[in-house]
Amino acid sequence: MLDQMTSDERFKALLKGDDVDRVPVIPFHFGHVGIVNGLSIADIYENAEVSFAAQSRAAEMYGYERLNSYGYAAFGAWEFGGEVKLPREEGEAPTVMNHAVTTPEEALALELPDDIMKVGSMPIAWEFSKLQEKHGYPITFQAVGPLDMAAGVMGVENVMYWMAEAPEAVHHVCRVVTDFVLQSCDIWAKEFGGENLMPFCGYAVESNMLISPDHFETFALPYIKEVVEKAVGVGAPHCYLHICADQIKNLPLYAQAPWPRSIFTFGIEMSATTVAEHFPDHIICAPVDPLLMYKGTPEEVLAQGKERIDEGKGKIAGLALAPGCDIPAYSPPVNVYQIVNASKRYGHY
Repeated sequence: MLDQMTSDERFKALLKGDDVDRVPVIPFHFGHVGIVNGLSIADIYENAEVSFAAQSRAAEMYGYERLNSYGYAAFGAWEFGGEVKLPREEGEAPTVMNHAVTTPEEALALELPDDIMKVGSMPIAWEFSKLQEKHGYPITFQAVGPLDMAAGVMGVENVMYWMAEAPEAVHHVCRVVTDFVLQSCDIWAKEFGGENLMPFCGYAVESNMLISPDHFETFALPYIKEVVEKAVGVGAPHCYLHICADQIKNLPLYAQAPWPRSIFTFGIEMSATTVAEHFPDHIICAPVDPLLMYKGTPEEVLAQGKERIDEGKGKIAGLALAPGCDIPAYSPPVNVYQIVNASKRYGHY
């Protein structure tokens, strides 16, 4: 069947909760964009103009819904003085070489930078948002989870260990990084208008594969609520989430935050129907396995895309398809296209 809507029309209708012609496909990839554009992966993270153009070309080539965005998984590391290596000859994404905080004492002494807009990736993110505004796209900025940012500042192992041995140090770092995000929200809203914002809220260290729901409720949820309340308070109509890995036990806790109509992407450990039970009025992106996209055959990726559509179509009002995490950089382009192909073959309404 032929599409009845353009990608921009489909995406805008999805955000509003209006009918769409077929199941939308929402990208989640950074390094792969560099590879298919003949660039280094580092280019996607260190040059806003190059990254924006590369993402636009990839969206046109693949035919998925365009959601150009900027960020990196270890956000907080570079911004608080850690050493981050950008992949050039090899690699998948920015890698933290040295963390800014290595002891509980250093954690308790952590302070906000004097000017958050001058540190780490923030100047690049700012330039990227100016391009989003120029082209009429939702304006994203990193509003990632407190434990994710804490891990960037002091390492995942220390976050895990200090929850038991130095909980006050973990709370202090979570407080400081949350203040960083709250300040970012105010700055972005003042410049671009809160009604144009779509904060990106990434949660990986919050996974139940690493922490219990009790730890989530103690060390993550209070700060997450603050950020969501701030986003709603400045008028942001949507958030864009990635809930990484198995967080089924955390879902009822996430639901306590006052989310605006948001895009939920999540790991293959959770099903779209399960997530939709907790967030029935939101956009639920059924996950396609990134590892399958990297190592599987085109037929296998297409079959899984069909399976995800069949599971949610007609049951989830805001159904979309998305990779279950960042697409591996060197995935065969035909496999990435197969998600869109699945929607075109099996996702029409």
